[in-house]
Amino acid sequence: QHSTSNVEPGQICLLILHPIEANEKSEHKRAALILNQVRKIPFDQIVIIHPNNDPGSRGIARCWEDASKDKRITIHRNIARPDFLRLLNDAAVLVGNSSSGIIEAASFGTPVIDIGPRQLGRERSQNVTNVPYRQAPLAKALKSIWNAGRPQKLRVRNVYGGDGTGKRVAKVLSSTPLNDKLRRKLIAY
Repeated sequence: QHSTSNVEPGQICLLILHPIEANEKSEHKRAALILNQVRKIPFDQIVIIHPNNDPGSRGIARCWEDASKDKRITIHRNIARPDFLRLLNDAAVLVGNSSSGIIEAASFGTPVIDIGPRQLGRERSQNVTNVPYRQAPLAKALKSIWNAGRPQKLRVRNVYGGDGTGKRVAKVLSSTPLNDKLRRKLIAY
């Protein structure tokens, strides 16, 4: 692991990828495709956070381990929430398929390249671009956000709320009757 403390905000790529299937070989191949495209952009630092423990995650983790000797890459197995939010704020882009790209990144104006189907069906703010697991669309999205070395934060409204969201949610929850329909969880991926 290398430190990000000497890296200017806006010159960091935050990479978080979770598996979409149990096949470790396929997941390794997807992770390698993404990392190869990210490496082509001259980010000062690429900060990688390990995947969750879903089946297939070992393939992604193996790809990250293979890349750990690259001096631009910092790998974290876990990261404290305040440190993660600081990274998300400082990053030029979040690349991968993490829900943090869908939910939290808009609050910082951080552009997100959401890859593949994992987050499809979820409401998202205007900072999120979805691309398939293919080289050309990913390269195009990365170059656009890199903006010839001048990545920019976006002024977007976070569809998941902002100031006072907690109070509004508490008010709705306190006045909503709980029944079986509300107790069932719908997973949209």
